[in-house]
Amino acid sequence: IQVLDLLTWSGSSPMGLTLMAHLLGVKEAELVGALGLGKALRLLQEVSDNKRYAIHRLVQEVRRQDHPLDDHKDWVNTITQKLGDWFEAIRDDFYALPMYEVEFEHLRAWQNHAGFISPAASVRLLWLQAYPAYHRGRYDEVSHTVQQALKIYETQYVDNKFLKAH
Repeated sequence: IQVLDLLTWSGSSPMGLTLMAHLLGVKEAELVGALGLGKALRLLQEVSDNKRYAIHRLVQEVRRQDHPLDDHKDWVNTITQKLGDWFEAIRDDFYALPMYEVEFEHLRAWQNHAGFISPAASVRLLWLQAYPAYHRGRYDEVSHTVQQALKIYETQYVDNKFLKAH
């Protein structure tokens, strides 16, 4: 059920097993049974490299209607914190850029969800969205993203000096 909950609210692109395990706080091997069952029931789709999974779009829509995020604010805060930690740990590593970019849609989706629940998490996840453009030398895009994050920081009265420094 945790896998379904996570994929229901994540981006529509497949999520890597490494990120999924990190967000759920388990080892990758512990997910094998749940993912296999999800595939067998045709709730989940496995991408050909056997390490990326997506929830069926119709299942995602139904689950979003049946399990609104407003009822699970603590869970959203936990996921956004872990997601931010995962992206922050690899943000400066140019060699991790392909992995960063392939999971980017999930970063964007959770930043959008966090905007309704935790302005500080929303600012953090938005700031982290600037890193692919930074590594690719698109500095105007970086500046625009960081300015957006700063605007949210100031208008939502976020009080986190470390985050503001970034």
